[in-house]
Amino acid sequence: MADDLFSSLFPEGVLPAAQKEAEQVRPIQPYERVVWSVSKLLASVQDRLSIHFETLWVEGEVSNLRSPGSGHLYFTLKDDACQIRAVMFRGQASRLPFVLEDGQHLLCLGRVSIYRNRGDLQLIVDSAEPAGEGALRLAFDQLKERLSKEGLFDELHKKELPAFPERVFIITSPAGAALHDFVKTAKLRNRAVEIVVCPAKVQGKEAACDVTTALDLAQRASGPNDVIVIARGGGSFEDLWPFNDEDLARAIFECPVPIVSAIGHEVDFTISDFVADKRAATPTAAAQMVIPDMAAFKERFINLKSRLVDVMEGSVRKRRQHLAYLDSGIREPRAIIAERRLLADDLRNTLVNSIGKKLKYFVNTFNPLRVKLAANDPSKRVSGQRARLHTLNVTMFAHTRKIFENKKRDLALLAGQLHSLSPLNVLSRGYSVVYSLESGEIITKCSTVQVGDGVGVQLADGTLECEVKSIKRDGSKDETA
Repeated sequence: MADDLFSSLFPEGVLPAAQKEAEQVRPIQPYERVVWSVSKLLASVQDRLSIHFETLWVEGEVSNLRSPGSGHLYFTLKDDACQIRAVMFRGQASRLPFVLEDGQHLLCLGRVSIYRNRGDLQLIVDSAEPAGEGALRLAFDQLKERLSKEGLFDELHKKELPAFPERVFIITSPAGAALHDFVKTAKLRNRAVEIVVCPAKVQGKEAACDVTTALDLAQRASGPNDVIVIARGGGSFEDLWPFNDEDLARAIFECPVPIVSAIGHEVDFTISDFVADKRAATPTAAAQMVIPDMAAFKERFINLKSRLVDVMEGSVRKRRQHLAYLDSGIREPRAIIAERRLLADDLRNTLVNSIGKKLKYFVNTFNPLRVKLAANDPSKRVSGQRARLHTLNVTMFAHTRKIFENKKRDLALLAGQLHSLSPLNVLSRGYSVVYSLESGEIITKCSTVQVGDGVGVQLADGTLECEVKSIKRDGSKDETA
């Protein structure tokens, strides 16, 4: 059975290392039972898999994605019928150009292996790319969404360009057409603006780092009235990929100097375009945006000057006409003062009459109220009530004293009666109370006592403990011990 099992798993006479080791110990006899340990069996299967499945591409949908603190990625790769466990270790996962998510359709390059602790077949993934969509486009969309959520694209953080910049730092390739177009347009618009070229690679793997370094240098050398332009000519999506670098985007966002992004053509968009303070469709458009056209300013200045002269002359003319109109309507100041004095006298007389009428009305209203108040003076009522209160107080004290004396007399009478009925008073006249020392019950009959019992005798001034020596009942003979 063992030969049949391994001939089906390992055709063409290829034997795993564990079986070869077993055969070196002793030859296998016909119909002999060969017992394999689980570890050796899985090791043999692993050797066979490593021979026939060294590296392969596997297509499937991602599900059950887990990313623990170790940095490894664990997920399941499945199709309509089957599934296989997959793992991507931290080093390979960190180099993915996109974020792995559940539901993605992937092409995974890796090796088939067995996880011996559980005996599970798994795929060790070395690299992955989206199936049916470029990894760069997916990485672009994911980075754009993440930075947008962080607020790097918000208009609130955009800085305004200076109207008349002193220097313009342009970060681009010295050999590119972008620099030539920018400088040519800038010189035609204003030769007074200084242009500082910051050389940097704008294509290839090192381009993003090169542009970031040039941006840092330009920032350090810039002043309060300067501008930085990042420029590059058109190209494919892959050619413009360095300008989608996350570190470059964050460097642009944190730069205190206004930045204009002029990358590619009008239809090309990069992450740098969204983060920059302004975006120009081309390097030529960037020059037109940053550098003012002095010829246009001069023409506009002349037009504004002419319009200002016309406005000032018209304003002076209107002021003169208004002044002439006011001059014709001015009256003699003494006549105005006399008129105002007469008006003041009339108003004073009216005020005095009005106040007199008000005072008379209040006096007529107050007098009846004062008479009525005097008739109902509270002090009189208080005096009468006070006298009544004094009489009631004297009566109350006399009545209370009489009740107290009656109660005292009743108490003395009750105390005398209680004393005459007190058992102690009876005992003081020679009587006593006899009780059993054993049960404490009072003895009233001789029949309840036997000779030798202990009894207590309660007297007026104490208690006697006695022993019964003899009992003498009425009409019977004595009982003695």
